[in-house]
This record gives sequence, structure tokens and C-alpha cells, in this order.
Amino acid sequence: MKTLLKVLPIPLLLLILDRLSRYMALAIFAPTDGVWVEVGRWNLTYMNTFHTFTDSAAVEWVGYGIQVGLIAVMLAVAVYLKVTYPILLPLAIFIGGASSNIADIMLWDAVVDPIMIKYTADSWIAYNFNLADICIVAGFVTYVITLMRNVK
Repeated sequence: MKTLLKVLPIPLLLLILDRLSRYMALAIFAPTDGVWVEVGRWNLTYMNTFHTFTDSAAVEWVGYGIQVGLIAVMLAVAVYLKVTYPILLPLAIFIGGASSNIADIMLWDAVVDPIMIKYTADSWIAYNFNLADICIVAGFVTYVITLMRNVK
């Protein structure tokens, strides 16, 4: 129980930080404006963009249903393996990110992706993401690596 209490604030903190970054983007920037930072050949823009996974709201909900399913499976595996801090930490990070994206879908039927990275200014390929997306990927990858190291 003490282990669970150690990681309980992490998803909440990540949720709050991600929500703040999205609200700042929505409050400060118009959809076409943004802060453009050039780092070598890479361009980083902090802006107000709504991103949908697809044009179909049903498919969008399926994607977030998969995130909720992954949370359930990851929790079940953690409980089965006798919950330890190294397993709960990446799970908490994953839950913090997934809950923020799910909140966006529930509020706006789209996800606010305030960060856009392009290779060059005129490149048509852009990577739009937010803090929650980083938490989801980092939490899941760290969770899998932790499981592979600890399961014998």
C-alpha cells in the first residue's frame, strides 16, 4: 500500500502539467499563430492545434478505449507480479498521459497538440504531439523494459 501511495501523485501531477500546457496554448495562440523556434534544421512550434486521429469520432473513441484497456492490462500484470515501485512508476506515467488525452476527447472531441516539430520550415511532414503523448510512450516503453528485466 505504501508503494501505491508513493506513485499516486505522479499521474495527477502529469495530468495537471499537461492540462496547463494545453490551456496556455488555447488561451495565448490563435490556431495559425505560435512561437517558432529553429534548432539547427529542426523547427519547433508551440501553438494551438486540435488534432484528431481520424475524421471518424468512433475510431477516435476506439483508440482511447485501447488506452483504457492497456491501463487495465498493465494494472492486472502489476498486481499479478506483486506490485513493486519499478513497475508502478511507468504505469503511473502512462495513466497520467492517457487520462489527459481522454479528457480532451471528452471535452472537445479532439486532442490539443500544442507542440509541432518539422524538419525544415517548408517541410510538409510535421509531428504534432503534447506532453501526454510523451508520457504515454515513455511510460509504456519503460513498463515493458521493467517487466522484461524483472520477470524470470
